[in-house]
Amino acid sequence: MYLIILIYSFQFIGHFRFVTIASDSANLYRALVLARGLQRVNSQFRLDIFLHPETQNKLLLSEIYFSIKNSTSKQNYHVNVFPNEIDKRLIDPPPFVIKRWRYAWAKVAFVAMYKLYNRIVVLDNDLVILENIDLLFKLEFKLAMTPDYQCKETLMSNHYNSGVIVINPSKYLSIQMLKNIDRGCIPKMSHCEGDQDFFELLFKQVGGLALSSQYNMPSNICQVNDIKIYHMFHHKPWRQAHIVAKKKCTQILIDKWENDSYWVYKKIKNIL
Repeated sequence: MYLIILIYSFQFIGHFRFVTIASDSANLYRALVLARGLQRVNSQFRLDIFLHPETQNKLLLSEIYFSIKNSTSKQNYHVNVFPNEIDKRLIDPPPFVIKRWRYAWAKVAFVAMYKLYNRIVVLDNDLVILENIDLLFKLEFKLAMTPDYQCKETLMSNHYNSGVIVINPSKYLSIQMLKNIDRGCIPKMSHCEGDQDFFELLFKQVGGLALSSQYNMPSNICQVNDIKIYHMFHHKPWRQAHIVAKKKCTQILIDKWENDSYWVYKKIKNIL
């Protein structure tokens, strides 16, 4: 069953956050664009951007980090480093993780951040936010994920995407994830390539909540009503200048991302 949420007031906002990972300057820039998208839809919650441990020293010396550090305006994001006490198995990818998902593997560490957060919404930085998604913080489930799409067009039953994940971090989730990592690839896993496969396994083990796909819809399936988040699977404006989408509705999403990007660019340029 898909999610139905009742509206009521938020409490303990300080313990609820959106989170994402940045592994290089381009990723950090896109995280700022994501923060702008959340700001545009009037979210109450901050985006915490975690610098990947392998590259954080380089990022801390980058121009874009300099602009963040020297900004005097109120921001809806904060740049963090991973806590030292996080088990390295949750950050360093195992040998079976393919190169494409190497840096994304560190997302599994969010299950162990129970000393920092009561609840987090993990967001990839290639999302376009269309509507306010603060209601995701009202979920009481240990873990919630959205359905995955085969070839990004056909809904896959019983498979889930890690582009948007709601997590109530806990010691229990951390221990279970570590057990799964130590076991490695097991027969019941359809794939064993990166963080998504292990989040999906954990999701099934703890009886996670299946969110509506309106919270993570592929950008090439854009002629759907009431979508809150689109995932730019194959329409990444930063990879191809002046990209032209086949569908008009996809082009609208690209334009929205580029507008958010230009807003961020102007802010950074004024500081540098």
